[in-house]
Amino acid sequence: MRFSKGFFLFFILIILLSACSDAYANNKQEAENGVLDLRDWDSQLYGTIQLDGQWEFYWSQFLTHKDLQNVKPDLFATIPESWDGYEIDGINLPGQGYATYRLHIKTNLPENTALGLRPYVFSSAYKLYINQTLVAANGEVAVVPGEEIGEYKPQAVFFNVPAKEFDIIIQVSNFQYARGGFWYSMSMGTPEKILDLHDTLLGKELFLIGGLLVIAMFNLAIYILRRELKYALYFSGVCLFMAIALDMVGQYVLVRLSRALGIPCAET
Repeated sequence: MRFSKGFFLFFILIILLSACSDAYANNKQEAENGVLDLRDWDSQLYGTIQLDGQWEFYWSQFLTHKDLQNVKPDLFATIPESWDGYEIDGINLPGQGYATYRLHIKTNLPENTALGLRPYVFSSAYKLYINQTLVAANGEVAVVPGEEIGEYKPQAVFFNVPAKEFDIIIQVSNFQYARGGFWYSMSMGTPEKILDLHDTLLGKELFLIGGLLVIAMFNLAIYILRRELKYALYFSGVCLFMAIALDMVGQYVLVRLSRALGIPCAET
């Protein structure tokens, strides 16, 4: 068919866009032993930075900023990574449970400087604090399965730097999925850069999902008109599956759209 070349080029474009690294998060400095030294980081010059590396990890504990002043971590967790497979006292952690992550950040920024964070999703619920101040949450964290409410809502978060040195504390619980924890990198930067990043990721996914849905509907129409072309039906199904799969590991565009239209949909 004359459309085959166009479909092929579109899929090549999908692969290229999906493979693209985050152009905004161009600083590769990583945390070591729970500390990220950004005293030489210029947020205006470098844009955003991914808060990857070694975070403090406290298993089966929801700890506050005050609690964390006098305790030692169970281990230093490499971020981004799920916690199942971590070993504490010779025991491999399960996928389900709850924990606290902490990263201590050193900067030369003046007090009350505005910054933003771009957390992605944590399995299955989280609370995010800057020192003792709650700045973001998804769902309801819990220490037992029946009390947790999971939610996946990528968002941009903004705060004022409380001091040149501060902590990012994340309480995470997971009683709904096989793997739990800090799956994806989290970016930090100026509010403008974080909004740009948020909008860019959302726009890229809207383009990809929209394209896949158009192709799916087009091929479904071909099959309805010419039932002997069963490949069109199969290809339509593949495109629809890819659109849903992309949404479930990305910005949850379809979930947001369903919610906006009043269509019941699962959060998790």
